[in-house]
Amino acid sequence: MRIEPQALTGANLTMNGIKCKGALVEADLPEHEFITKEVAASIGRKEMVLPTLKPQNLKVVVNAVDNKMFALAFNPSLKRTLIALENNLSDNDKNTSYKVVAKGKIKKITPSKIAMEEEIKVEIEMTCYAYHELVDMKPVFSYDIDNESLKPDGVTDIYAEIRSNI
Repeated sequence: MRIEPQALTGANLTMNGIKCKGALVEADLPEHEFITKEVAASIGRKEMVLPTLKPQNLKVVVNAVDNKMFALAFNPSLKRTLIALENNLSDNDKNTSYKVVAKGKIKKITPSKIAMEEEIKVEIEMTCYAYHELVDMKPVFSYDIDNESLKPDGVTDIYAEIRSNI
């Protein structure tokens, strides 16, 4: 499926079921980068790309924070925090839904700097144990540590054959 050039036209953030309507300023989605190992070859060195992804981190910047969000972020009894980003992509006349669902643990909250007449912005960074991207509600990427699954196209699990040989 080809995705045409598009622009984000609005986004909503949900944390563990609490809708933070209009609070999302920006989101840095995880980089999908494999671990590499440098090895010696006959005339030099090369990098071997291993079939293991580096840790996936998601960072969101919000401009409206309440006590519920901080209570969720710092609750040690929660095994997972669920962050969902939902928005529309605009491609000339057509709108396409785009959704990101991430499960993991909040690892860092950066409070806003104090600057007169500037918008308050709080950064929330999470390490992801599961991360899914959907375009028009169809999966286009799926990563799940607990289920040992990586689907770069949203459908085909590249680890299925490895698991079947164990």
